[in-house]
Amino acid sequence: MIGIMSSCSGARSFVSFDVALSQPSVQDSLEIITRTTRIDQVLFSIVRSPKARSTIPSTWNTFPGSWVTRYMRQSYILCDPVAHAALTRDEPFFRSDLRLDGKSRRYMEDAVRHGIGPCGYTIPQVKDGTRAILSVTSKTLQEADWRYYIEAIQPELHEFARSIYARAMHELELETTLPYHKTFAAKQDFAV
Repeated sequence: MIGIMSSCSGARSFVSFDVALSQPSVQDSLEIITRTTRIDQVLFSIVRSPKARSTIPSTWNTFPGSWVTRYMRQSYILCDPVAHAALTRDEPFFRSDLRLDGKSRRYMEDAVRHGIGPCGYTIPQVKDGTRAILSVTSKTLQEADWRYYIEAIQPELHEFARSIYARAMHELELETTLPYHKTFAAKQDFAV
């Protein structure tokens, strides 16, 4: 069982990642995390090696749809310091530890204005040439409380990152075994 007792700045008394992992999909798991912890937003992304059949990243997140649209329209991937660090580092990091240039700082300020938590923690993982990224944020905790909270849940959060990676890879494998029309139809459900 992945869970801990915590009472950090009024944090919910029981943080349970095993409940999230019992959900039927990666997306459902991420949404449970935001409902049962002091984590307000979660992003999980898989970036496959250039040798893979598809090198397009697969991403699940709980960000507001308006932010995802803005991120894509503004091509924020080009100046997102968290994404850059997650793609180039192997060790977990706090968002506040990143050095920001002017463009990156403006991006981060815009993200906060659009509801993305200013406190963040990212866990990059590399396995068999595939990079996985779990990034969590808080809109409600101050930086010192956020660091304390992450320190308290760190073992469980890292285990969750490893487990959700396996779940995501399984989902992607299932997706590639479906006939094209079923996969395409499933991806179009969001547009309805």
